[in-house]
Amino acid sequence: MAEEIDITPPAPLVVEIAAGYGVPNGGGGGGTVTVNVGSTTTGAPGSNAQVTNTGTSQAVVLAFTIPRGDTGATGPQGPAGATGLQGPQGAQGATGPTGPTGATGPQGPAGTAATVNVGSTTTGAAGSTATVTNSGNTSAAVFEFTIPRGDTGATGPQGPTGATGPQGPQGATGQTGPTGATGATGPQGPAGPNSVSGSTTTALNGLLAGDGSTVSVATIGAGLTFSAGQLAVSGVALTTPQALTISQMRQLRTNAMRGSNPTLTYTNGVLTSIEYGDGSTATLSYTNGFLTQTAYTVGTRTLRKVFTYSNNQLVSVTETLI
Repeated sequence: MAEEIDITPPAPLVVEIAAGYGVPNGGGGGGTVTVNVGSTTTGAPGSNAQVTNTGTSQAVVLAFTIPRGDTGATGPQGPAGATGLQGPQGAQGATGPTGPTGATGPQGPAGTAATVNVGSTTTGAAGSTATVTNSGNTSAAVFEFTIPRGDTGATGPQGPTGATGPQGPQGATGQTGPTGATGATGPQGPAGPNSVSGSTTTALNGLLAGDGSTVSVATIGAGLTFSAGQLAVSGVALTTPQALTISQMRQLRTNAMRGSNPTLTYTNGVLTSIEYGDGSTATLSYTNGFLTQTAYTVGTRTLRKVFTYSNNQLVSVTETLI
């Protein structure tokens, strides 16, 4: 009969899990997983070594079954007993008892003791199953542990709003839309301080009444002149004396805008000048995408408007006659 092998369990193996990591089967985040060696059982010769967890996923108790070593070789035959004297031929007697068993042969060499070691410990994906695999063999086991990561914690409170970034560059001006339908003609405005009749001797003592129509040579006559400081006519060419006021320039601009369709000029997609049917013009200037100045010119006089902004808001408009 083979001799029993006494295997004394080693000291408990403790695996520390860093805070924030979970334990198998969805345990709470962070904690300690302990691994202890439980019972050690001798298995049949030639059977496979086995390791089972008789504890829990947090308090692991490993039960080992280690196969018994193979039976040693049979010892040599014991020496034969001395031959007795030849007795007389007797009657056939009953079968004698079995002779004594020979002496036990010498103890065979001890088998190699099985070993168990801990290999690597890997953090698995959250929600995965914990695993323990043997990367060694049945006689020299090396356990590789995979412990899943804990579930992601709840989202923290929203951080404060960051500072407003700098204003982006001026975007490209879109294409000019189609010209809208011509609106209905408005009601006839009141007559100006003077009206031109068919006579060539009409005296004008004030501004020429403007309704957007064209005054022909036949209407005004060649050489018609106005009082000093007002419009002067030489044939059909109108000039602007220096004495025009801002209010008069505004009226001239209004009359020009009511006239025939103006000619619009764009630069890089932005409206920069307007030429009206009566020969007056308007130019527009921009800074960082904002309209900052307009200049309406009749003859040698210009009515300039300057627009002032603060924090991208229009705060003032100044008119100057130059």
